[in-house]
Amino acid sequence: MKTILTVEDVIRQASASDAYQDIHMDVIRRVCETEGRKGLQGRELVKSIRSRLHQIGGAYLPTNLDPEIFKTELAVLPRDITSSEIRQFCLKKMEQHASTKERLPLLDHFFQEIMAGLPVIHSVLDLACGLTPLSLPWMPLEPDTPYTAVDMYNRMAVNLQEFFDHTRIPGKAVVADIVTFPLEQSYDVVLLLKTLPCLEQQGKGMAAALVNRLKAKTIIISYPLRTLGGSRKGLGATYETDFNRLAEGRNWQISRFEFTNELVFRCCQP
Repeated sequence: MKTILTVEDVIRQASASDAYQDIHMDVIRRVCETEGRKGLQGRELVKSIRSRLHQIGGAYLPTNLDPEIFKTELAVLPRDITSSEIRQFCLKKMEQHASTKERLPLLDHFFQEIMAGLPVIHSVLDLACGLTPLSLPWMPLEPDTPYTAVDMYNRMAVNLQEFFDHTRIPGKAVVADIVTFPLEQSYDVVLLLKTLPCLEQQGKGMAAALVNRLKAKTIIISYPLRTLGGSRKGLGATYETDFNRLAEGRNWQISRFEFTNELVFRCCQP
């Protein structure tokens, strides 16, 4: 007799390996339900779920997220976020994450440019943040600016909270599924850096659905201009079209920034 797997069975199998145990369960459950609607079952369903989880997050993940190592290395450093030692620590860690690694050559001016001319920023929300919060030493923010960082990886959130606490930044690192993360609060700036393409891969219209829920004076949206393998593949034109479709009908004041590996749109409420 063929064994029928329950949803809980599938979720348990999909998250069984080390590569997936660290992912917030809401993400695994949602991906499980989405992939299940394709008619897949058993091992094929589990394989499909793991493939999707790798696509939306695992492909970018640092090779070592061990919180004890992170904490030990950080503990001996100054607490001043502007210190050269903290900057070197942040660079070293961001080098391990595929998404932030691409931005390192631009770091000295990237955030300065995309945040230039904005009113004083009193709050930031960084969705699907990865290690972007380690770019704080290069952001034009006041040291007491509240910063909320949300990611689906538990150890990522633990490490980022350690960084916030060590440098005395009023930051909060949250492990959650950004699709269901509560967004009742209003923020001065919301960062969606290379986030929307991964979201749209999980379901058509999911990017717009997330943006519709945001309460923000400014939303900064970016798209990669290269694949992880280094190919451009016309990504710029494709993502510009995607953004224009997303922006249609919205009362945004839009500024466009193009960097070597990243296309950025700053969307301000008038």
